Order: sequence, then C-alpha cells, then structure tokens
Amino acid sequence: AQWGISKIGADQVWNEWNIRGDGIVIASIDTGVYSSHPALINQYRGTATGSHDYNWYDPTGAYPTAPGDNNGHGTHTVGTMVGVDGTNQIGVAPAAKWIAAKGCSSSSCSSTHLLAAAEWVLAPYPIGGSTSNGDPNQRPNVVNNSWGGGSGDQWYQAAVQSWRAADIFPAFAAGNSGPNAGTINSPGDYADSFASGATDSGDSIASFSSRGPSSLTSETKPDISAPGYNIYSAWNNGSYATISGTSMASPHTAGCVALVKVANPGLTVSQIEDVLTSTSVDLGSTGPDDDFGYGRLDCYAAVDAVRSDGWLTASPVNGQVTSGGAATIELTFDTNSLADGDYSASLTITSNDPDESPLTIPVSLVVGDSNTTPTPTSTPTATPTPTSTPTPPAPPQVTTVNVDGNSLEIIGSNFINPVRASLGTYPLSNVTFVNSGKFQAIAPSNLPSGTYTLIVTNPDGQTASYPAAFTVGSSALDLQVIAPQRGRDDVPSLLYAFGLNFSEDARVKLGSSSLTTQYVNQNFLWAIVPAGQTPGLYNVSVTDNGVTDTLANAYTVFSATDDDLLSHSSLL
Repeated sequence: AQWGISKIGADQVWNEWNIRGDGIVIASIDTGVYSSHPALINQYRGTATGSHDYNWYDPTGAYPTAPGDNNGHGTHTVGTMVGVDGTNQIGVAPAAKWIAAKGCSSSSCSSTHLLAAAEWVLAPYPIGGSTSNGDPNQRPNVVNNSWGGGSGDQWYQAAVQSWRAADIFPAFAAGNSGPNAGTINSPGDYADSFASGATDSGDSIASFSSRGPSSLTSETKPDISAPGYNIYSAWNNGSYATISGTSMASPHTAGCVALVKVANPGLTVSQIEDVLTSTSVDLGSTGPDDDFGYGRLDCYAAVDAVRSDGWLTASPVNGQVTSGGAATIELTFDTNSLADGDYSASLTITSNDPDESPLTIPVSLVVGDSNTTPTPTSTPTATPTPTSTPTPPAPPQVTTVNVDGNSLEIIGSNFINPVRASLGTYPLSNVTFVNSGKFQAIAPSNLPSGTYTLIVTNPDGQTASYPAAFTVGSSALDLQVIAPQRGRDDVPSLLYAFGLNFSEDARVKLGSSSLTTQYVNQNFLWAIVPAGQTPGLYNVSVTDNGVTDTLANAYTVFSATDDDLLSHSSLL
C-alpha cells in the first residue's frame, strides 16, 4: 500500500476487520474523473448500474454525457479515496463507490459551476436532466472538495449546511497558502466544513499547508491533518502521478469516513467529526493547534472506536432485498477475548429509501454465568492468602449532557467501554465510546418530545443518573436552511428545504406563491420553483398544519440575461 494508506492505518482496517467501504458512496467535486482508469472503473457507481444517470454531472459542458477529466487533479483525488491498484494500493476505501460532478473547468472553479455541483450532490439527476428530476435517494454519504480560495468568504455556506442536513459528510482541503497563520481557505474555514491540512511521511506539517485560525469560527482549523505530500495516485491518461497538496490530504479523510460509516452506519456527521478528531495522533503543540488541527488522521483508531469491540460481526454487510422479500443476516459472537460480564451493542439496518428510518436492534451478550457455582475438578492442597484487596472501579459520573435534536453527547468520568445508556426506559442506540470522559448516543426516533432522566450503566453494573432532567426532541416546526439560494426566471428550479419536524402535510412557499412540494422525511422537503418568476429577492416559508416558519430574503430569482459567474476558487 502507498505510504499515506499505511500511515493512517487503512490497510489494518481492511486486514483485521474486512472493512473496505462496502455500500458507501463518495462524491467528488473537482476537475472530473477518467472513469476508464483500471484503478477506478470498477468503483464507479455507473459501472454497476450500467448508466451515467445520477452518477455524473458536468455543468461546465466539457463532458456532457460521460465522465472525463481534462486536468488529472480530479482523477488523482478519486484514486486516493477508492482506487484499487493490486498490491500497490492507492485508495483508502477500495470497496466504496464514486460519483462525480465537474465543478472545475480545468485549473479554476467558478462559483456558478460549484453551486450547481453542490445542488446535484444533494439530489443527483440523469444526464441531460435538471434539478426537477433530482432524486435524493441517489445522494452520496460523503463529498470531497479539493478546491478553495481566499479566506472568510461565506458564499458556499448554504451548500455546506445543506449537505450536513442531508447527512452528507463535507470534506474540504484546508488550502495551500501556508505557512503563515490565518491562511486557511474558504470553504474549509467554515465551522460546518471539515478541513484537512497536509502532512508528509515523517508526520511533519507541509510548509504549504494553510494554517488557522479561521476568521469565521472559534473552532480549531484545520480540523485535522492527513497525508498530502508526494502522494501517488491515478492520473487522467490511465497511468499514475505523484503530487502534493491539501487536495491530496482531504481524500484520505473522505475515504476514512467511508470506513467509519461501514463500521457504524448510524453515526451523524457531527459524531463522525468527533471520532476523527478525538482519535487523531496529536502532533506539534500539545492538544489542538493551528498547524495540525486536532492531529494527524488515524483511521484505524477511528474505526476501532466506533465498532462493537469485535465481539459482534454481521454478514453480509450490504445487499438487495426485493419488495416483500426477505434476507438473512448472520450474527457472530466472539467471546475469546472477553472477560466475564454483560456486553451490549446494536445492529443498525439502513435502506436507500429516505422515508424509512434506520432499524436499530439492540444486542446483549452475557459472558459467564453468575447463577452457576463452578465445581472444582480436584481438591486444592493449599488455601491462598490474598496479599491485597482489589479496589473496585469507580462508578460512572455524568456532568454534562449536550442535546442536538435526538443526538446526545454525554460528558463525565469513569465511563467503561461498552457503556450503555437510556432515557428512562428508552435505551439509546449507536453508542460511540470516545474515551472515559465522553461518549455519544442517539435517542429513539419515535421518542415522544418531553423531559427525561439519563441513566448510564458501565459493564460492571455500576450506574449513574444525570442529576437534572432535560428535554430531548422538539415538536416545533423549524425551517433552518434552503438550497440553492438562487435560480433563473426562464427555467424551473428545484429548491430543497431542511429543518426539523416536517410532516407529510408540509408545503413550501416562495413569497406568497405555494410550490409543488415533496415530503422526503421529517428533516427534508423539496419543491419546484416554476419558470416565469419575477426576478428579485424572496422569502421562503414552510407551512405545516397551520404553523408557518419563514426564512426572510432567502432566495433570489435572476434574469436569464444576468451574468453571476464568479471565479471564486482554484484547485488545491
């Protein structure tokens, strides 16, 4: 494997746990992809479906009907994410699939093309189609962005927020403007973006890697660092090339996200970010810093932190089931390395139907039998005398609970993996142990809004209750983000609305005009803005069962004759 693959431990993940990215889709917004490359052709989702529909989009017009790359940069980044090159492995997640949008014409990327690409990623549509043909079911799990420019420019903020709302992980390059402080590029300098700086094989930060802090957030930037110097990967002539840049670092991170998603499919974007930063290798100054971020990516540690300690495995990890049909999933329990005690985990089954919530099945395992007194096979000849009295583990303590909808972050001390938690009688799922002072979990999606007491249980049976009851969930309608934030008056456009607690009765309005609205799930609606709208600035609102929430001045209709093409960004 290439040095970057080994440095982050991706090859260990494959070899020890057979986790290679199966079932995960990574999107690339870049210069395109040479899809016939032998290292990439089998990883292209269009190869499996036999069609470029929903898998390729080129707003620049250079390759309108099939993937292509007139630069090489995009092919290189996709190779680092998913490429398969025999024993000389170049890709972090070789079993994941890729799709791509050509947001960069060659060496530069216009805002118009990048915004169009962002919109397509949310709901890909067929070749020759438009946003009105978009299908959110075809959206990826991760999108890599190895481009950027300038600092403190929030022009792409709505796009990134929309991806997060759609559970798409937004990976960005930090920029190649280092080594001075405050040089991190936009959009990587957004709080909602996950930016990667570049390291070399000796774990030194690359001189060109952009540094924090960001003028837009108090959060540490870059978020993390990853291999980005002398990276060998695929090229657009069917061969290979070695190049450097934070553009090469971000694909390592994006590929690792794919492996983490396989290990624990129920993790949210925020939870994956926490896992990547908390398991990274601390370099430079102790703790997070403006050079390395939280540290250098350690994919092996990240996957190890979210998997079920290896005692529970499922096979197969992905597949297809016909409507009304059935499939068998075999669970294997391996107790060889486990001490006596109670263990808990969960099996999460997800589908590509956004109307269906993931099915989470709790799994419990008891090692040993506390009700059975072991019978000795021989008579002891001596009575051992203890030399000391063992000290029992300290009980868990909870000091803080951070709640975001149904996602909980529990902070305290003395947590032992695998820790369990519940809200009253409702068990929490997707428990992600970060360290003895923090873990994360998800409350049931059908949990009634209300006030609950958190109960935490360690494997040894010791428990803790959070001393102050708190509220989980909210029944209030909340329109948070719309995307895109612009459209033209001569063609219909697709508008996405993201928020909380939408029902199937929710309807989107542009100004005072009701739009044809499609309910996707409680957090996601889409609507069609018809052609013929008067150019100008509009409020966007969602009305649901008599309640309305509005975003003021949120959408602009441009005349078809307007030229809003801006060259914001370049390759990194």
